[in-house]
Parts: sequence; C-alpha cells; structure tokens
Amino acid sequence: MGKTRIALLGFGTVGTGVWNILSTSKGEIEANIGEEIEIAKILVKNIGKRRRVEVPPGILTTDFEEILKDTSIKVIVEVIGGMEPTLDYIKMALESGRHVVTANKLLISKFGSEILRLAAENSVNLRYEASVCGGIPLINVIKESLSVERINEVAGILNGTTNYILSKMTDEGCSFETALAEAQAKGFAEADPTSDVEGFDALYKLRILSKLVFGVETNEDLIFREGITNITKDDISHAKELGYKIKLLAAAKRSMDKIVLRVAPTLVPEKHFLAGVGDCFNAVFLKGAAVGELIFYGKGAGELPTGSAVVSDIVGILRNKSTGQKDRKSTVDISCQTTEWSKSKYFVRFSMNNKTYDIQKLISVFESGNSRVSKMLKVEEAAKTSNVLLIISEADTLELRKALAKLEATFESVKGLRVLRVEDFEAEEFNPQILDAGNL
Repeated sequence: MGKTRIALLGFGTVGTGVWNILSTSKGEIEANIGEEIEIAKILVKNIGKRRRVEVPPGILTTDFEEILKDTSIKVIVEVIGGMEPTLDYIKMALESGRHVVTANKLLISKFGSEILRLAAENSVNLRYEASVCGGIPLINVIKESLSVERINEVAGILNGTTNYILSKMTDEGCSFETALAEAQAKGFAEADPTSDVEGFDALYKLRILSKLVFGVETNEDLIFREGITNITKDDISHAKELGYKIKLLAAAKRSMDKIVLRVAPTLVPEKHFLAGVGDCFNAVFLKGAAVGELIFYGKGAGELPTGSAVVSDIVGILRNKSTGQKDRKSTVDISCQTTEWSKSKYFVRFSMNNKTYDIQKLISVFESGNSRVSKMLKVEEAAKTSNVLLIISEADTLELRKALAKLEATFESVKGLRVLRVEDFEAEEFNPQILDAGNL
C-alpha cells in the first residue's frame, strides 16, 4: 500500500479535527483510496504550546520553507484562516506543484478565481469544501452532481452564530445582548463578533456560492449587507403574528440576465424548512430548473464537522490526482444588479394614533407605485395607539422609500418605522389579507 504525506498549516480547532479524523478513521480511509495518509509536518506559531492532542516529535515546525522544501509532501492543508500570510503560503504551495485544501472562506471569497487559475496552470487540485457551511457536503455537490443543472436561486442560513442568537431570541424571548453573551460563553461567537453579527461572514460565503452557481464574479459593493444587531424582541414577536420567523438569510437569485445578492435579516414563512433551522445549524436552499428544490442541512462549524469536510477534500484529491476542478463558467451574459433596482417583499411596522388610522388611505399610500399591500394587521397597544404590521408585495428599494416618505407625510402620528425584507420562496398568488387582533 502506498503512502501520501501531507502537511497541515495550522493546528487549532479545525487542524485538530483533521488530525483526529485521520487517526480514528485510518482503516476506512485506506480501504477507500488504497493508500495511507500520513501527516508529515504541522506549521504552528509556538512549538512549546500545550495542545489537546500529542503528536510525534519532529512533526511541528514554525518554518513554512521547511514544508515547501520537503518534496515528499504532496498535499498542503491550510487551516490557519485570515489573509496573511495564508494567501502567500497557498500560492507558493500551488506553484511548487502541491495540491491544496483550504477551509478559508475569506481567502476563497476574495481570491478564489486567482488561485484556481494558478492551480490549473500547475496541474494541481485546489479544494475548499470546508469554506462554506463546515461539514455540509455542498460545494462538491454543486461542482459535480449539479454541474449541468441551471440553478436559479440559492439561499441559506450560512452563519451559525447569528442563527443561534436569533433562535434564542425567538424561542426564549432573549434580548440580542443576552443571546450574544451566551453565544460567546459557549464559544459560538468570538470576543469581537463583528464579522458574524454584521453579516460579513455570510457575505463571503455567499460570494463563493454565487460564483459556483452562476459562474460569475460579484463585486462586494453590489451585495446588500445588513447584520442582526438592530433586531429586537418586538421585531421577532410582530413577525410571528404574521406567520414568519426572522433569519439572517444570504440569498442570490437569477432574474433574466441579472443576479441579485443580499445578506439581511429576513422574514421566512414559519412553514418553510429554513424557519425551522435552529441553534447554530446551517442550511442551504437551492432551486434548479430540472431538479426543483433541494435542501442541505447540518453543522456549519466545529472541530469535527469542518475537519470532516477537509478530510473529504484530501480523499477526493487522492482519488483523482489530475488537474483540479474548475468553477463553472456562465453560458449567458449575467451581471450583478444593485439592490436599489431589485424587487423584494417587505415587512413594514409602525405605531400610529388610532384616530388617524384609515385602512383605505394606508393601502393607497403603498399602492401608488407598483407595490401593493398583501397583508395588514392592526394590533392595539394602548387606548390611543396601535401597531400596524404590513407585508408589501414586490417593491424595489426606490419605490419603497417613496412610499414610506408619503406615509410619514400623510399620517403625522406615524412613529417607530421599521422595515425588513421578506422571502416566501414561491411564486406569489396575490391574496390580500386585512386583519386585526380579533382575527388571530
């Protein structure tokens, strides 16, 4: 039986997961690929640091050049994260004729096309299954099993931290601050949670998926991004009154020759699968022209789920050592459309004086353009004021802004205006529902 020697760049959570999986599943892996995988070197910052697993002497190194000069190492696995020096390491590895596996979503999002070209030029593989949704087998399914499928929409819960926070707020009535603190205490959120809660992490993953699905590069500046820091318990309770849950949704949708991408807190129907994805789990929804709707669900992070995705990429390389997979090319001229002109459904809520409440006048405000009210609910909060909840059907951002300005000009008592996007995942049948608290 042959042996393939590999090197790990990094030995934190994911690197440890890779080590443990290769150790515990040694027999199954060898039976599947007909050879042994040996971890020959592990790049670390501090050799003397105490670790949860013991490795044989001589494996740990602080010198990347030592790995690069060892010609017996055929696969280099990057699990350090970040941009520097990891981008340089990956480029040097590919240029030296080594196959590369990475879990680095930031790097693939920003430089994926460049390093894929470099891999092809050097007739080696670059795989990155673990960069999106951890252990969920998604990227290789899109590349291989769905390679000829025309995918029209991809949407998902791509960040487990924000999903955990929103689940706690929805299921237990926690405030954002309390749910975040608990996520940090459990290790689901970093001390600085900005990348997660402001939607950057989901944006990087969405760029990777949109390139895979649509075959085009998307400028980050054209992707609408909004995090969950402003989501309140009132938002969640009012969404529930209309039959929705709030999720941080990353979505890309084909519309004629355009694609629209956004990351935003979004109302999802309670009956839809994504609404039931709780805790720190991830899920992705795909809609294809031939296969219809597909759902992928599982743990999006963690030592073993992410480590499993990395190991599956290593095995995939050893099964097929020819030139690496290439991302699909778009067969039509698709461009990215700014959200200013893209249409969406919206949830609008505000409070107003009961004396000025007029259903027909309210509806006319939102139906002066192409938008229209598909659902309205009035909930009395006090003797003089009520909360008004609306679902606005298919308005673009500019249309909505004009309608909201007209609303505030028409009804001086309007206060606390709040707007969130809505995704129903199906063709809309217009069936307006005008409700009040007595109809619930």
